[in-house]
Amino acid sequence: MTGALRFMVPSPVYHQRQSPTGNSSPMSLRTAIVSGQLLLAAGLAMAQDMSLPLPPLPQIAAEVVQEDRYPQRVTEFANGVRGYASLAYRQPVGFRPLTLDLYLPAVSTSKGSTGFPLLIFIHSGGWLGGDTRRNGVFTDFPATLAAMASRGYAVASVQYRLSGEAKFPAQAQDIKAA
Repeated sequence: MTGALRFMVPSPVYHQRQSPTGNSSPMSLRTAIVSGQLLLAAGLAMAQDMSLPLPPLPQIAAEVVQEDRYPQRVTEFANGVRGYASLAYRQPVGFRPLTLDLYLPAVSTSKGSTGFPLLIFIHSGGWLGGDTRRNGVFTDFPATLAAMASRGYAVASVQYRLSGEAKFPAQAQDIKAA
């Protein structure tokens, strides 16, 4: 009975296989896997020979292209305030790029001889979390910052490395760099 059971339960080591002449020869699992891989590779090679439509090649410029193909998004707010989202201001080595959102008064606003005074908004979160576009009590925080800009201020809402990304005083250094 154990001999019959042996052929009914698959063995991870080998399987008995009958040859056309009636002789049995063991086929190892490794041989089966290698055979399958060879068949797969042959099928892939045949598929590559088929003519498939290729996508158009990208155009190569003769000189370095200075124009940004993804220009910064500009948002118009009430009273002519312009908001520029995600302006990169620092790229610390080994970290994500740091950005700020900049809100500028209307073009018609007089900026004086030295420009607009700058308000820097540092989001709350105890250096642990937070976001430049959200503040707990305001439903539309960018509109709140734009309202400050409509009074003649340039407003920068600054991202910084959180304490989970970098140890203090990295956060203060990021704000200073902005």
